[in-house]
This record gives sequence, C-alpha cells and structure tokens, in this order.
Amino acid sequence: MIIIRSMGFVGLLLLAQGCSGNPPPDAGPNPQRICSSRSLDLLFVLDTTEGTGSLVRDFLASLQPFFVALDQGDANLDGSQDFEPFQDVRAAVTTMSRGLPDLEFWGCETPESPLLRRVLDEPECEPWTNEYVELTDPWEMARQLNCLEGLYTDACPIRQPLAAIDDALRHEPVWRDDALLAVVIVTRGDDCSVSDYEAFDPSSDLGNLTARCWTQAEALRPIDFLLGDDHPWERTLLFLNSGVPPDLIESGNLLSTDDPRLSYQEDPSNPPFATPTCRPVSSGPVYPPSRLLEFSEALPTSAHRTICDQDLDGLAEQLASTIARTFQEKCPLDGGT
Repeated sequence: MIIIRSMGFVGLLLLAQGCSGNPPPDAGPNPQRICSSRSLDLLFVLDTTEGTGSLVRDFLASLQPFFVALDQGDANLDGSQDFEPFQDVRAAVTTMSRGLPDLEFWGCETPESPLLRRVLDEPECEPWTNEYVELTDPWEMARQLNCLEGLYTDACPIRQPLAAIDDALRHEPVWRDDALLAVVIVTRGDDCSVSDYEAFDPSSDLGNLTARCWTQAEALRPIDFLLGDDHPWERTLLFLNSGVPPDLIESGNLLSTDDPRLSYQEDPSNPPFATPTCRPVSSGPVYPPSRLLEFSEALPTSAHRTICDQDLDGLAEQLASTIARTFQEKCPLDGGT
C-alpha cells in the first residue's frame, strides 16, 4: 500500500493495493527546471544485511515492467498512455552498509562505496562505464542493476540508509540539477546512522551490536543532518518500502505515525531487540522504521509501501504512477499525466 504526500503541492495521491569528499550538487532555488527536461534520476537504497537477499532480488526483478512503464508512459502496460514518457532516465544503487571505521567487526571494517559499480563475473553482466546506468533498453535495465556486486553479501548488520543517501548524493557527477530525483529505499529495518562510533565498539560491554541501534539511540546522528540545503529536496520524491504494518494504511492513507508499533518496544521474547512489526517468511523479522518515517515526514514529497505482506504485484505500476504524478504536481502546466 502506498500514500504520497506533497506538502505545498496538490494534496494526496492514493495508490493502493487495496498507492567522497566531493561537494554536494547545486540544488538550486527553482524546482521548475525539471519541467523542461523531463529527466529522472533514480537512487535505489538497498538493505543488504543478513536475510534480505530474497527481498532485494525480488524487488529488483519486479522493476523490469517499471522501466518499461517509464519508457512508454504506460503505468499498467495496458497499451494506453497514462503520462508523457520520461525523456532521460538514469539509475544508481547504494547499500545501507557504511561500515564502522576503525572497529573490527565482521562485515563492518570497510564501508561500501557511495555508489556500486563493479559487476558480477557472469556472461550476462556487462561492465558499467559510470556509477549509474541509463535507460536505453528498458527490458534490460533491471537485469543490469541485478548484476552489481555487493547486493547479496550479508553486509555489516548496522543499517545506515540516511548516511548512505548523504554519501551518494554528494557524488556530484551522477546527479543532474534539472532532473526529478526519486530516492527508493527498500529495508526490513530502520536507520542506524552512527555518530558516536565508540558506542558501537564490539569489544565494549554494551550488549548486542545490532540492538545498540535502539539501546544506544543517543549515539546516532540526528535526523536533521540530512535535511539542510546540501541536497535537492524540493525536487525529490522519497519512496519508502519498509516495515509499516499493513493495517496502518487504509485506502492509501497512513493512519498514524504515533502507533506504538512504529517505535522501539523491547521484544519480550528477544530482548533487547525491538518488537518486530511483522515476520515475513522470506526475510526474517521486520522492525519499526521510526527514524525513516521521521525523515519522510520532514520532506516535501514522500510515499510509503509496506513490505510486510510480501506482495510485489503492482509495484511497477504504483512506482511509475507515483513518479509521474509527482512530476505533474511540480510541473502543473507541463502536460503531466
């Protein structure tokens, strides 16, 4: 289920299943620059922690019709055009594994590159010449994303998606200042972007390392570190696929951000871990995305989808329609959908 919230634009879109060191790119003051180019930049932020391989694999496989929809302007691929096709689409991928510098713990010693580029040594995988892939053949684009190394490696268990977004968006050559930016997050956890690395020293007596994302919350970076003018939020859509319980979304509306299931409550059967919001068979326990929800609520435009029902049917149509409607709302005189 999905909702899209556009603050300062046109109300609600209801799409339901039942909706580095480089300086940051110039966000610029005027989001209307995207209207003339009709370009789209996609950043996929993927959870590669243990147990998420099938989640990521199924998600990437479901993107094939999505890229076709963008190319044809046909959200549900029924042969009739729903919106004007995007003229120029590029996609890049990052993971939530940012590492724990100078701390020795399995998988956390070295942070992942801000954007993935190396591909698997497989006959069907062609080398990437840049840290993004351009939409030239929509039927092949999802396969090219799935060829990237580092997607199924059981990475560092400390998920840091907000830090990953910050690092990725500072990689200036990839992002265009006249393109709509869609940041698509897929995770079964929450953000644990670390500020105080000593609190995550595995040799300390602070308990389970992963559980410290909840028990040592004061050691995390404040959400607003990512909300400044460094990044182009006025022309960005955040599409969050996370562990929001399905019953909190009705007819496309997020019923509450204050539901206790969306915040840390110790699991009495597995302390000090948080009580899962759901337990899909394919991916293990799914945890409340409280920090990610706080981040999404602070952005001008965001959409939500639950992964708890494991239903990817219709994802391509919903994601394409959400992006197209976001473009229309930001460019109401452009022809839109």
